[in-house]
Amino acid sequence: MAVRKTFTATEVLTAANTNLYLYNRPDIALSTATAYTASTADVNKTLQFNSASAVTLTISTATALVNGEVINVLRDGAGTVTITAASTAVTLKGRGTAATNYAIGTRYDMVSIQCVGTNDYRVIGNATAS
Repeated sequence: MAVRKTFTATEVLTAANTNLYLYNRPDIALSTATAYTASTADVNKTLQFNSASAVTLTISTATALVNGEVINVLRDGAGTVTITAASTAVTLKGRGTAATNYAIGTRYDMVSIQCVGTNDYRVIGNATAS
């Protein structure tokens, strides 16, 4: 995955940098883990969970995404994937409600976790508060 470029006042936007921003597709990170904590390294990635057992994806204060950053989550295995807030310091909201856990619908469903503020996230897609 391309690293997000921060420009300084003395730098010039090049054609290569422009192409990077125009063609910035998410990488896919395959995991068979049953427990995973999201981090800034996961921004603009699709976390593909391919486990037959239940999976817990934790969003903690250490996840530290900034407003506008997104992590996609694909439930590719038979095991349920649950997105969990690690503490009350993290807010998860989706499908009209705030909750501490969201279970991704069925196998092959994908949701996005969108940061909308400090430790404030929206779970977008087929995920239900559980």
